[in-house]
Amino acid sequence: MSSSPNAYEAVTIPRVEVSLSFGAKQVRARWKEQWINLVADSKEYVVALLDGDGGAVRHATWSNNAFLAHVFLSGLAAEIFASELHDAIARNAPAAELKRIAARHRRIAQTAACLYARQGTLSKLLVGVVELIGIEPTTS
Repeated sequence: MSSSPNAYEAVTIPRVEVSLSFGAKQVRARWKEQWINLVADSKEYVVALLDGDGGAVRHATWSNNAFLAHVFLSGLAAEIFASELHDAIARNAPAAELKRIAARHRRIAQTAACLYARQGTLSKLLVGVVELIGIEPTTS
């Protein structure tokens, strides 16, 4: 399974294509904490703010509200698309690469809409993060 998260500093995750946010330097300069923003199957999500070394949770929310999860997924997908497009334009990428980026994100948007429609199950990754930071779900 492949994923495409957006990061604010270089990170390597096996079998995952990570895009670096085009505003990464400004965000990292302003926010010293670590963020976790995950959405599973357009059904549930977790948002957490950890201290700078990731050793303590400052705030965390987990919800199984499908509407909010889908809205959050749409925002994350848009940020990833904008970051990849910004990077490609800054590198003077050929039109064919820009078209590939746009086509890939159309597929992501279509997949998200299908997931929202059929309400998939919570991913193992999300369950692991929720257990790690020790939060309980809310239903709204």
